Amino acid sequence: MLQQQSQKIQEHEVFPRCTFDDCPSKRNRIGTIKRKRCTKRITVGKQKRINSTSSRFFFNNFLFSTSALLISPILFLWAGGLFLICATAVAESLLPEKEAIDRCPIRIPSSIDRPPIVIGHRGAAFNLPEHTIPAYRLALELGADYIEPDLVPTRDGHLVSYHGLDLGISTNIESIFPGRKRTMDANGETGYFVQDFTLEEIKLIKVRQRVEHRTKDFDDLFRIPSLSEIIDLLYDWKVNVRPRIGSNLNTSKTSGRPGLYAELKYPDLLQEDANISMADLFLKELKSHPKSNELFFDKTECESLKFDEYLVPPLVVQSFEIKALKTMRELFELQTAPPKNGVEVEAPIWSNGLLPPLIILVSETKCFQNYESQEADENFWFEVVEARVNGIGPDKACLLTDHASLGRDFMETARLEHRLAVHPWTERMELSFVTPNHGFATAEDELMYLICVLKIDGIFAENVDLAVRVGMKGCDDYMYEGVSYGTNKKKNVEQRSHGTTVCYETEKEEVIIVGLAFCAFGLFLGASLTYWVMARCDRKKKRRNFDDGMAAIPSAEDYDDAGQGRRNVTGNELEML
Repeated sequence: MLQQQSQKIQEHEVFPRCTFDDCPSKRNRIGTIKRKRCTKRITVGKQKRINSTSSRFFFNNFLFSTSALLISPILFLWAGGLFLICATAVAESLLPEKEAIDRCPIRIPSSIDRPPIVIGHRGAAFNLPEHTIPAYRLALELGADYIEPDLVPTRDGHLVSYHGLDLGISTNIESIFPGRKRTMDANGETGYFVQDFTLEEIKLIKVRQRVEHRTKDFDDLFRIPSLSEIIDLLYDWKVNVRPRIGSNLNTSKTSGRPGLYAELKYPDLLQEDANISMADLFLKELKSHPKSNELFFDKTECESLKFDEYLVPPLVVQSFEIKALKTMRELFELQTAPPKNGVEVEAPIWSNGLLPPLIILVSETKCFQNYESQEADENFWFEVVEARVNGIGPDKACLLTDHASLGRDFMETARLEHRLAVHPWTERMELSFVTPNHGFATAEDELMYLICVLKIDGIFAENVDLAVRVGMKGCDDYMYEGVSYGTNKKKNVEQRSHGTTVCYETEKEEVIIVGLAFCAFGLFLGASLTYWVMARCDRKKKRRNFDDGMAAIPSAEDYDDAGQGRRNVTGNELEML
């Protein structure tokens, strides 16, 4: 009977522990009926005490709610961040490899709406004698993105700008040093070779126009410039001239300060004939110039650009010889290598961890395995990829072949398969330099085809004004063989080629989509986990209060075996009650 009554109380009442002090009138006389009444009275009394301390219970509940509010965001961030990290790792392993974001890539991003890059080939060589300071300055004034010097060494270890090794082709050296002609053992050629003269002697020579039918009015007026003088020209243009030439250029988001597109000439031949390493000498010249670091290796200049802004890389290195480009990359990587095992690199990291884009130049005889049949050369592309270059500069004859599809195949292989920038050379205004097999009437028609149909990334041009004007004109109204090649403003630029659509510059945005999907799933899981943890803590708290209340209810052990009378209670048990 006592057990049934006790169970009934447990089913209907939950209250904190009570003692005999709560029922002083019943301390010496406890029976089954009396104990029940005392219990009920204890319940009522305890409820009053609970009400009197309700502020304490409210404060505890408030702390519990506040902790939940603090823990929930932490769990949100933890779960969401964990899954975002996992999503990034999974996406990078499943999707095609994507290079780190470069705000100044040599290949113009598809999100940037601007004409192809214009490279002032040997300066504005159509207007003035090539490779002179005035020719370079005019190219900058006409809007070239790059000036392009051909670098060759002097006997005393300086780099100067001249197209070949034989100074007798386009200078007055024969009248200045008539007895200095010799035959080179390495190749059997005879001439006044630049590596036989010091820089001081070179400065006595005057330059002449190389191409026939161009004006000779400026012959014997300008001297051969050194690389140091060319860097000074670029720095002066950037700091003093460009800020003053007009607000339109200064506020443009996709054009701006021009760069240096330097070619290392004949590195293997010079190594054999004069024991000169062109890559080492070029790096030495850059290090020795006080303005080269600021001009070519200012890391903040590109990192500060927004997604819709673009600047050309300030320095590009090109060569016909893959070995020279490999050496150049190795030298720059040595200079920019991080410390190993906590030991600093001995050489100063003067280039701020930047490696200039490398461009491999290709003549028309190397575009194909058999130039007569114009078959593709797989070994050539293997060598290009092995050299880890950023772009390719083919002779425009590689693109303007007898079969139009071969030029498109070349572009597809370079841009789609190997993700290389394509800068063909050289566009000249004279009709004698225009490719005849495509029916182009002028150099402008030829350039429009290269830009609008083949989608080249840049062009070497001796008529800088022509290249800039055609590029700014765009392709909206351009038609070729009955097909319209209007400019596509979308990210995926499509090339129409007789019913075949080739997508260029396809952005791998799947990485972002997958990452966001995993992040959303992580937030959902974080919310669910937070709710489960909070609910479990709340249940444990209620269960703990319930157990404390049950401990105050008298059990059958407090009575005799018959359940009729009280058994003796020890002092310890009395204190526990």
